[in-house]
Amino acid sequence: MPAISHNQLVGFSAILLLNNHLKRGISLAMPQSPELAGGDGFTYEGDAAAFYLAALLAEAYAPGINDRTVVCVSVQQRDFGKSLDDVIIDFEDAAKNLARLSLQVKRSLTISKAKTNADFREIIRDSWSTFKKSDFRINTDRYGAAVGTITPAKERALKTICDWARESLTTDQFDTRFAKGGSASGELKAVKSDVINLLIEAKGMPCTSEEVHQFLAHFVLIRFDFLCEGATAPPDAMNRIRDCLMPDDAAKAPLVWSRAVQLARASAGKSGQFDRARLVRSISPLARLRGATSLRFDLDKLMELTRSYANLIPDDIDGTKLDRTSLLNSLDAKLTTARIVQVRGLPGSGKSVLIRRAVQCALERGPILFLKAEQLEGTSWISYATSQGLSGAPLEKLLVEVGAAGTPILFVDAIDRIEKEYQPIILDVIRTIVESPLLIDWRIVVSLRDTGIEVLRNWLGRFLDALKVETLDIGQLSDEESEILAKVKPHLRPLLFGSAQVREIVRRPFFAKMLNQSYVANPSSPTFLPQSEIDLIENWWRGGGYSEIGQNAIERQCTLLDLARVRARQLSQPIRLSQLSSVAQVNNLRLDGILQNAREGISVRFAHDIFFEWAFFYVLADRGTQWMEEIKTCGEPPAVARSSNSFPNGNTSREKIGQSTSPKLRVRTLDRNGCERG
Repeated sequence: MPAISHNQLVGFSAILLLNNHLKRGISLAMPQSPELAGGDGFTYEGDAAAFYLAALLAEAYAPGINDRTVVCVSVQQRDFGKSLDDVIIDFEDAAKNLARLSLQVKRSLTISKAKTNADFREIIRDSWSTFKKSDFRINTDRYGAAVGTITPAKERALKTICDWARESLTTDQFDTRFAKGGSASGELKAVKSDVINLLIEAKGMPCTSEEVHQFLAHFVLIRFDFLCEGATAPPDAMNRIRDCLMPDDAAKAPLVWSRAVQLARASAGKSGQFDRARLVRSISPLARLRGATSLRFDLDKLMELTRSYANLIPDDIDGTKLDRTSLLNSLDAKLTTARIVQVRGLPGSGKSVLIRRAVQCALERGPILFLKAEQLEGTSWISYATSQGLSGAPLEKLLVEVGAAGTPILFVDAIDRIEKEYQPIILDVIRTIVESPLLIDWRIVVSLRDTGIEVLRNWLGRFLDALKVETLDIGQLSDEESEILAKVKPHLRPLLFGSAQVREIVRRPFFAKMLNQSYVANPSSPTFLPQSEIDLIENWWRGGGYSEIGQNAIERQCTLLDLARVRARQLSQPIRLSQLSSVAQVNNLRLDGILQNAREGISVRFAHDIFFEWAFFYVLADRGTQWMEEIKTCGEPPAVARSSNSFPNGNTSREKIGQSTSPKLRVRTLDRNGCERG
């Protein structure tokens, strides 16, 4: 069977579309319908519009307007008051100054004033109407015709006249070219005379020399070669498209070009408009895009930030990494049916690690958007973007590009611990995703503790109620995962496969890591068998956050108290070293994995929120009966509630915490297994 050419393929599609119209009873004698004026059928106009769509995709220059790139393509706009309605192209320069090109598109055109030459007469008439509109920008906008077939001599003559008009600073200079002894040939004079006669018809009276000069200075004639054998315009468009595609999909450029032609023809029947965001959304299912050149810096910056945030999440148990592939597979499965997936679990169960693994998998494809509670700055998306060095491009436009060049998923780690002042950042992003029809394929993945859903509903309830939400529960390590860990860390086997009470603690990866570090630091000591998280806290604190003794342990404890006090008052900000009474133990705490550098030599942060909670637990203990004053001084943030609810009987009791008038603190207590319960 002989190969079917691109034009034949598009033609077959057009015939089917036309047949569908006829079946629906649409009369071909309805001249007012843009569907018929533009023609869902096989038209040269669709190819011309698609050529400009290719330039729009590439953010490229295109014929008709110099020194500006295409930002919008509209088709069949007569119903919106546009005289030259076939294709209207908006251009923009680096300073965002607009220019508009309005074109009538003809497969074939004859330049003459003959009464039978309706096409050229209509083009001059509608160009004059466009020229006289109040919003027409003199010396900026252009109008005219795009043609396929035209007599070369007449084409050359009309283009020369228009070029002379643009090059003439005054009307007198322009007219001198056509005066006796001027440089204009007889053919040029004849073409100019035809245009003047048609302008008189359009205006209804003679035009002044100034009007003729200015009209011609803004007129353009563009010839496109689409349909004949060896046509040059389609390959030019495909080459532009290829430069917009990822290398692995570069061979799909002809397919994308065919899609652009179909989009142009279908939209002509609906007076459609395309900006780059809509075009990208329509094309991205066919091929992966590189991302807009104008946003390349932002896309690279997002990838840099994402890698940085992901690397802040420890994902090993002293060198041993557990794949937890089944959880990643479950996450992928839930994303196919839900717009929001909540990754939930107890403290230390590995929620953030799962987010890190999912983020890193997505990064292999391209950019994504990853936000982390501790890294937020600003009170809106705009202020956050500015603080991170992004360009300030419209959020919707940025997300469209991220989705086309990478993965359309918003990841938010520890969303339940985002302080109120930073919540508008998340709200701006989620609102944009939910409300934009261009972002319908976007999904949202958030991690939170089991108890965090109540806090989350206070500020995201509207979205949680409106969207389909799935929950992925992160439980303790399975027997298989525990066996893998026990083979590498045999000293943990008695704990990983001990009593149910011990397993409840040790099979949370973070706690297993703490116990492993305790063993490595002092392998000759008796095996520590924690019965609850409180036992772990006490053991951790006794060694100064590791396994120190004597004065070193005391100094580390004092530094941890200092760090926790500062952090509790500025939960989303790094801890500046200048805020501490002593920095002697800071580097040791960093080497032991309790702290991370935020800005080397300037600030640090806790490597895990549990370290902060455990240290703040002892800040409350240090205040004795005044522990409630410490909570109030911090502003009673939800992030300190777990520390207060962990408080053991002693100088201050759980009962007193339970009597607190603060609803944020009368939340939950820890049972002896370290599990939160109402």
